[in-house]
Amino acid sequence: MTTLSQHADKVVPSGRIERVDSDYVLAFDRQFDYPRQYIWSLLTEPDQLAKWLGKPITGFELGRPYELDVAGGAVTGTVLQLNPPLSLQFTWEDELGGEA
Repeated sequence: MTTLSQHADKVVPSGRIERVDSDYVLAFDRQFDYPRQYIWSLLTEPDQLAKWLGKPITGFELGRPYELDVAGGAVTGTVLQLNPPLSLQFTWEDELGGEA
């Protein structure tokens, strides 16, 4: 489990970098004291997702591309894992060429 560090009134998540095949993955694990369905809704319901990550332009479908509007810019990627309500994994590609 990953812990959070407190630095000057900012919560800083700690994570890990893993090598998967020829790529790298940045992973964060966090235990929440909320019902599983509530957390899942924050990750997948358009109105909830828009509050913290970006406004969905397309939805999440396993193996399919998705698109988010993040502060007027587009973020795209591919859904790698979709196992409701347990796990969601996707790639992240932004306008600056960043990919995760």
